[in-house]
Formats: sequence, structure tokens, C-alpha cells
Amino acid sequence: MTNDNQLNLKVFNKPKQTKVPVQLSLAFSSGQLSQLNQLKLFNGDTEVSFSACCLAKWPGDSIKWLRVGFLIPDVIDSLVLKITTNVCNQVEPSDGGITTRFDAQSQSIRISHKNITEQTYSLSVHTPNLNHLFHCSAIPKETSGNFKLIGADQQTYNLHGSGHHVESFYCPHTGDCLESHIIIYGQFKSEQQQLGPMATLGITFFHDSPYIKTDITVHNPAAAQHLDSQWDLGDLNSFKIKALQLQIMGQADGIVKLYPNNSTAYFDASNGELSIQQYSSGGVHWQSPVHVDASNAVKLTTKGYQLTQSGITLAQGDRANPLLVFTKNNTEYSQLVLEEFWQRFPKKISIIENSVIIDLLPEVDGNKEELQGGEKLNNTLWLALSDPQASLTWVFDKPIASQESSYITTTQAIPLLACSDTKKQSIGLLINEGLDLQNGFLAKREKIDEFGWRHFGDLYADHETAGYTGVGLFVSHYNNQYDPIFGFIRQFLLDGNPQWFVLADDLANHVVNIDIYHTELDKPEYNGGLFWHTDHYLKAFTSSHRSYSKLQESDVYQDHAGGGGPGGQHCYTTGLTYHYFLTGNQSSKQAVLTLTKWITLVYEGTGTCLELLLAIKNRNVPGLKNHLIGQYPLDRGTGNYIIALLDSYELTNNDDYLRQAELVIKNTIHPNDDVSARELANIESCWFYIVLLQAVSRYLDVKRTLAIFDEEFYYARDALLSYAKWMVQHEYPYLEKSEILEFPNDTWAAQDLRKTHVFAAAWYYSPANEPEYLQKAEYFQNYVFQKLSSSPEKSYTRVLALLMQNSGTLDYYLQAEKLTLLNPLKQNWPLSPYMKTGFASGVLKQFFKRLANLSIQNEYRWFKKRLGK
Repeated sequence: MTNDNQLNLKVFNKPKQTKVPVQLSLAFSSGQLSQLNQLKLFNGDTEVSFSACCLAKWPGDSIKWLRVGFLIPDVIDSLVLKITTNVCNQVEPSDGGITTRFDAQSQSIRISHKNITEQTYSLSVHTPNLNHLFHCSAIPKETSGNFKLIGADQQTYNLHGSGHHVESFYCPHTGDCLESHIIIYGQFKSEQQQLGPMATLGITFFHDSPYIKTDITVHNPAAAQHLDSQWDLGDLNSFKIKALQLQIMGQADGIVKLYPNNSTAYFDASNGELSIQQYSSGGVHWQSPVHVDASNAVKLTTKGYQLTQSGITLAQGDRANPLLVFTKNNTEYSQLVLEEFWQRFPKKISIIENSVIIDLLPEVDGNKEELQGGEKLNNTLWLALSDPQASLTWVFDKPIASQESSYITTTQAIPLLACSDTKKQSIGLLINEGLDLQNGFLAKREKIDEFGWRHFGDLYADHETAGYTGVGLFVSHYNNQYDPIFGFIRQFLLDGNPQWFVLADDLANHVVNIDIYHTELDKPEYNGGLFWHTDHYLKAFTSSHRSYSKLQESDVYQDHAGGGGPGGQHCYTTGLTYHYFLTGNQSSKQAVLTLTKWITLVYEGTGTCLELLLAIKNRNVPGLKNHLIGQYPLDRGTGNYIIALLDSYELTNNDDYLRQAELVIKNTIHPNDDVSARELANIESCWFYIVLLQAVSRYLDVKRTLAIFDEEFYYARDALLSYAKWMVQHEYPYLEKSEILEFPNDTWAAQDLRKTHVFAAAWYYSPANEPEYLQKAEYFQNYVFQKLSSSPEKSYTRVLALLMQNSGTLDYYLQAEKLTLLNPLKQNWPLSPYMKTGFASGVLKQFFKRLANLSIQNEYRWFKKRLGK
């Protein structure tokens, strides 16, 4: 960035094709940008049209995060976004560009869109059919939908739409719609009116571009039965799928060419039905136990893909990236690509004469896939229309755009993000192990074949293999423990390597679709929750991403439960929050709000009277809120709860989230606590109090950016300093007393980096910047680097996740603008509510509160779920 009013942009993976759409998000400092039409985008001296949409605002209504979309110029000189100081009147949306209108009588959406020639598309809401987009008038309007699902019972389910939504993105200078996103909601129904999975169809048009993006999401909204609190494949409420198909009809007498791997050689169906099927990943470990079915057997028999015609094999290989080209009279008129064809196997594309059947979940060797309760399947399809010069080969290596790292750290738009000079890159050097060609995250995918529609994007929990001496691969799925999504995003913004963004994007999509329990039909404390990683020191077996399997051993480690469901100790929302800010992906935003609603229910309960009886019984159980007095546990679950509330506040600016975070802090710790009495020296049971203090620090950072230094701020500040003072005297590197640890591995050293965060925050927020806190922060940061530099465990997934999540905090506070005139510590804070409530009064208070809102239906529903029905 050359000055405060000019932002330099970078584009990675610049495509050779023209008119390729790209989106990026931009962060701005508070007060820097007030209106969208203050922006102009230039490629060298040429102005570039762009769409803009505000994703978040600062208090005071200036723009914090902005989504920008544009078509990549043929030749990139230097992409610069300039901010003008002249604030003009906002331009109202016009009829230019893409226009979208809904016809209530026909229940169809009409889209007028300029790609190469003017065209108008019609899309039925009730029976959505992509053929109407593919070549317009060639398909009669009465054609039924082209989405079909065949269940294990051989019944055919067709997609019936039930509603729609349109999102439009406009040019701030002309008001023209440059991008339009149409969403159709529906459900698969059989001819016998049996209900199948839910479905969402999203179609995105780009003005003056031949490319159309289609997102297809299929969702099983049922609750899993999870017998005995275990979550195995083969659950009775999973939906078994024989085929999930989309049919695209080419023009009459046309020819469809299939390029298996973006090469010059192609095949067509002139000599009979042609099909290409990806049976497995084609990797070295393509028959990995990752791919077991409900019987705990791997039934993959074909490595990679096969291309056949009329049953005869024409070609085979490891990994296919098929490109379809539709021609007529030797003239190309359309192309089609299914994203991540081999990565999200099984997949199949068949060409029958001039038509194409895309099977998103084909049966393989008689084995049917199952969509588990609360699980989603997502696929993205790209069409290139009308332009003979258009090519979809860029989809295999999509362009990524970003701001300069040196600028984004100055905006304060991302928590704890700070650039470091070369002398302070110690932890950064360790984090770079994540991109190592032999031991990095992408390499680990290959080690256990973390591919397939359910697994792709997840991380290999290789740290769980420590001490394993058995035969075969040890499969353990990491999920999003300690928020590597956020860690990847932070690294991408700091060093600009696009591999970090790819890792973040893949993992975010996996977590949103697979690891979040998308149902409203289970226990309230499970609905919408985040599933755990594979249980510690155990193979995943048939548990997929549900942690607990009936095949796992019991009593493996201290306090091993061996069953359960989503729980507040495993809730990570910050990465998804910033994935939304970086991509505008609404699914990530909704996931954060869903997780926040869920973890709120975990701690606050449903408010039923029957629940109160259980609360009385569990009032002293560690990890649970004491509902009788209102006290929250001093642990990472409460810390996760606070962070989720703060993330939802960042997304919505809804003050209710901030007030609730303050209430939780006030009922967890107190500035005048006798810290020694809380037994924090019991490391195995209490180490995660540090996570709670990190959440309190994040709260202080949020209030600071709001410039609100009220009583709630100082209560949290004084509580933090009270505990930090105790830490100065009592905290040491965990492994110095390894004899008291059950598993004294180097994960403990990575956890020590959290202490740097707490001490750095304590230094920053202490009235006189007490040097003892700064010294401790530096000590623990240096210790972690020295300890892990020579550790054989430094490339383990859990170690790297912890380093990515907790690095840079010292630099952040050292570089932050100094606070002045902070209030001195207050010695006698009033008692918190939980300190003033006794057992008897708490029972009465809770009983009358719940009785006032009594609902027999809610009481019955709560009791029914306790019985597992």
C-alpha cells in the first residue's frame, strides 16, 4: 500500500482465460471508508468495473469488511483499489447488467443476463432444471426438473422446490447488477410422496462473463439414533443413496466431447454410451481404512478412475479432472466442469448421445453411500456458455485474490494479527512445517488418503499415532480442534501463500457440511453442535467424524467417556467467522450463528422444569454450569462460549451477544477471587483455565476497538490481572513436571504458548504496563520455540494447530496503540450474582422462573429426548 487511500491487490493462479470471475474481501480501518462509491478499481491506468457488498461495519457505521467481485483483466498490470475522499450520493440499483424477476403466476425466475449475447433464462422454482440455463429456448418450459435421487429402496425421488431467495451485487458507480446469486430451497420426494433429503440449489451469474456457477447441497435433516451414545455408520436414520443425478441435455444432433484430464485427447459417445467414473482417490493409500463402510470393511476394488464405452475400458488412471465440451456442427457452444471430481469421489459422468448424466454419489460395486443424520453433501458445477473462446480449465486451479499483508494488519479487523520482523519469526518458522512437502498438511492427506466426499478437507490427526506399534494405518480425524481454520487464514494473510487459503477453504467447507450436526430433532444440547475429533489414542473405525464408535476400546485414558455427543468443550467459531469475511460465504456465517445458538443451549439449558431436576443432580459436576447459583465452569468450554458470542457480535453488531458475554465472564471469575483456592495447579484437570483467560482478553480487545471503557470492561480487566498475578508466581512450562502428566508429550509445550497471550494481554491492559508480565510473555514464547525446534513432534497436526492459533500475540500487543489513562485496579468489587445465591434460594428462584414459562409440550419433548426417542 503506497498510502492510506490506495490498496494494492494480488492475484494468485492468474488464469489464461478471459472474463474469469474472482471475489475477494477487503478489510478497512475504522472510519476509513463510509460509502461504497468512494472506491475505484484500476488495472494500471484502466478503470475496472466491480461489484461491492458490505459484510460488516465498525461502530459508527464505517465499513469494516467489504466483498468485491470483478472479472480478471486479460493482462494484469497492477491492480489498485483507490479510496476517494469525496463522498458522493449513493447510486441506486439500476436495470443494467443482470436483471432477475420472479413470476408469481408461473412460479419461475426469469434472468436477463448478458454474457456474450443477450439471453433470458427461465428457472422454475417448483421443478428446477438447469437445462433452461444451459441453452435457453432449446428446452421447453414444461420440462420436469433434472435432479433425481435413487434411494437404496430403488425408489426415485425428484427435487421439488419450495422457495427461493435472490442476492444481487451491484457496481457502486453505475448501479448495474454485476453478479446475481439465485437460491432455490427444496426437498426430494418420491412418486409415493415419501420425503427424502432436503436440497439447496444456488446459481450465480456474472455480468459480461460466460461462466455460471452452480452449488448443489443435499441435506439429511433427521436426527441420528446414535445408540448407546455412539455415532457409527449404518445408523438407522441415515439415508442410503444408490444414485444422485443431474441430467444435462445437449442440443439435438450435437456431440459432447469428454477430456479426462485437461489434455488434447478426447472421447465422445458416437460409438455408444461413454462414462468416466472415479472409484477411489487413486493415491498410494487408496484402500485406506478411512473408507470403511458400516461393516468396518473397505470395499473399494478399483484404483482411481476408468473411462468405458459400452462396457469396454478405453482408458484408466489415478485421478481424473474431466472437462466436457458441447459442440454442434463442429462449433463449441458450452463447457462443463464438476469441481474436485476425484477429491470428492465417488463421482461418475455418463454421455448418452447428446446428453450428460452427472452422478454426484454413484453406487460403487453394489455399495451404496449413506448420508448420515444432520449431514450435508455439497458439490459445485461450472458452466461456460456461448463463447467459443471460454474455457473452464481454470477451475482446476482457481484464482485467489488478496490484500497486501502489511496493510491488513493495520486495520485491526482481525483479532491478534500482527506482522513480525525477522528477529521475531521463531514461531513462524515452526508453523511453516505445515507446508512441508513431506510432513505438511497436504502431504498428510496422502498418508491416510483423507479424500472422498465425506473426508476431503479434514486434517489427519497424526499426533494420535504416538506410540502406535500396530499393523496398518492408524486413522484419526482431526475436525477443527483449536480452530486450524482460523490458523490457516491468519497465515495466509500474514505471508500471502495461497496454499494456506486453500487449506482454510477446504476445511471450512468440510466442517460446515460434515462436522456440524444440522438437525433440530435431537436433544437441544446436540442440535446444531460441532462433532468432536476422533477420540484420543483410538482409531476412528466406523465413527467417521462423530468421535465415538462402538468398535473402540473403553478406559483408554484418564476420564475416558467412550460415548456422548457434541459438547461445549469443542466449539470453534472464529475461523468460520473470518472465512465468511474473506469469502462472503453465507454458509460459514450461518454456521457461526448456529454454533452460538447451540453452545448457548449447552450452558443455559432449555428452561424446562424437568431439566431443573437434572440440574440439581449435576450442580457440582465439573464442566457444567451450576444453574442453581448461575456459576459457569472455569474451563475452555466457557471460553469457547464467550468467543462464540463475540464472533456472533462481530458478524451482526447485535449488542445482545456482547451483553451475554459480559454476563458469562461476571459469573465465572471475580477480580477478588482467591485464585489459589481454585486449585489451578492441578494441571490435568484445570490447565484450560488459560483458554478462559484468553477469551477474556479477546473481550477486552473488542471493547477497546469500540472505545468503551465501562464498568464491565474494568471488571474483566481486573479479573484478568488478578489471575495473571497468580500465574507470575505459579505457572511454569508444563513439561518441567512431566511426572504429574498422564501423557507428557510435546503438545503440552505448544499449549504453553497460550500463556504468552495471557501475559502479553495482562501487560498491555495493566495500568502501568507492569514489566513482569512482558518478561513472562517473552519467556514462554522463547521456551516454546526452543523446546519444539528439535522436537520430532513439531509437525504433528495438533501442535501446528496450537501454534497457528496462538502465535503472534506478543507482537500484536507490542504494536497496538498504547492505552492511556486506564483506571487503577479496584480493590473491592461488588459480589457477582453467583456469589450471592445459596442452594435453597437458587432452587426456588429457578423453579419459579421456569414455572412462569411452563409449556407442557416442551416438558414432554425434553423428557422424550432423555429416553432416546
